[in-house]
Amino acid sequence: MVIGGCSSTRIWKQPLHDRRTGFSHSVQAPVFVIIISIVILGVTVVLGAKRTPACKSNLKVYTLANPIPAGTQIYASSTARIGVSNTGPLWEIPIPAPAKSLPLRHCWGNTSHCTRGDAMAKYMATANNQCNPAAPANSTSGCGLLLFQRAQLSSDTGPAIWYSDPAKDPYYSIGSACNYNSPGLSATFQCPSNATFGGSTTDQNIVCYDQSQQLIWAGYAFNKGKGFSLGKCSGTRTHPCPIPGISACSIARAGLDPSYNANQTYTVTSPGSYTLGRGGDAGGAPLATVIRIQEIVSGDINHAVGVVVPCTSISNKPFPGNGQTDLLCSNANSGLPVSPDDPVYSGLYFLDYTPAQIDAMRLPVWQTAVLKAMATYGFYPLATGASEMSFEGFNFLNFVESQTAYAVTGVANSPINPLCSQRGWAVCITGSPSQAVAEGDVLNGSVPLVVSAGSTSRDSSGKACGSGGGCDWTGHIHLLDQCVAKTMAGQPGGC
Repeated sequence: MVIGGCSSTRIWKQPLHDRRTGFSHSVQAPVFVIIISIVILGVTVVLGAKRTPACKSNLKVYTLANPIPAGTQIYASSTARIGVSNTGPLWEIPIPAPAKSLPLRHCWGNTSHCTRGDAMAKYMATANNQCNPAAPANSTSGCGLLLFQRAQLSSDTGPAIWYSDPAKDPYYSIGSACNYNSPGLSATFQCPSNATFGGSTTDQNIVCYDQSQQLIWAGYAFNKGKGFSLGKCSGTRTHPCPIPGISACSIARAGLDPSYNANQTYTVTSPGSYTLGRGGDAGGAPLATVIRIQEIVSGDINHAVGVVVPCTSISNKPFPGNGQTDLLCSNANSGLPVSPDDPVYSGLYFLDYTPAQIDAMRLPVWQTAVLKAMATYGFYPLATGASEMSFEGFNFLNFVESQTAYAVTGVANSPINPLCSQRGWAVCITGSPSQAVAEGDVLNGSVPLVVSAGSTSRDSSGKACGSGGGCDWTGHIHLLDQCVAKTMAGQPGGC
């Protein structure tokens, strides 16, 4: 699907692809930009070729009312050279089958002896048994809290996603505004004037999908208050408005850049003479690990997901974090003691269920979608939260789309309202984006015992996962070695 407006000349760089259309990765399609998916409008494009696009009325421009459909892939599907190194589609490709086949061969430490890695996975998922793996589905005492919060509340920490109108929206410049954690970036991007960040206190996030240049920009601010925004702007591409000072930024080109950028900067000449990149300590492109509302409603998440943990390990710092970490575990302020099992920042955790096994569980659509993403693409601790959050094990708070953009633009009915027709939520309230909320645990007693042939693992109660009646989900969660993630990211040291 072609995304963007009419212009006299346009250079299409890389194919984007919607699984549901039947296109393969080799199909030449136009570029798209935003953290999670894109669609192909039936326009044939030749890589690297200049073309005059069809009249604007024939091109698709996404809006909040008609966002990018679930099931589309935004970033490059293979390795590409950006900056000084090759990078790859880490967050958007499935974990390789050899790394997932049972019995596992590449557990933590790159070994087939998975006892150590499995213990670490159980510890992370339950925050050392502070959440209840067997909790009822309609409670919030289980593990893995998924929360689509009311817009602009303090726990509304996911990104507000904004779609630019190529015909009228202003341009902003990054300049030095992000130098605190993301030095060196330099680019101009289009976004609606006064676009507002999600949240109000603590973490506040925003994403702008520039449909004119096919860029995705993400910004992170801390404790700027309710209504914090990019500011009112009438800037042009040649005379843009500077963004306010914030803590961090990242920016990438859809279709052309891989979803993993090695947390580096790289210079490009198209769509402008820009310096792009960064993306947090783990080097993720904007939205690469975020669950969009469209995805959770439709039940189709085709990428890895990020999670929030109380704290991260002092000693274990694998790829793709490359030695970085977040709030370190200690008895004093993080909810978990210093332990060899503490959550591993940017560690590749996954569930060993097959899609067929998850379908057979007959869980609600939203829960099925998240479990399949965790089993197919994996999930990574990429943020830390306060100690009072440890009772939920881990959560997805920073990695679900905020309702803020819908609230600010006056949308009457929240796009999450359809979720309340599905069972399994502890709390689900319909209404406007400032009223609607959906809250539930992904991992709890609703996930049945499952036998996985070849498994050598046991769950927290000692049940064998490879025989008998099977085991609960705590026996199906694993921590893979960093060599698997390196393979997916096209880096040396893979396995």
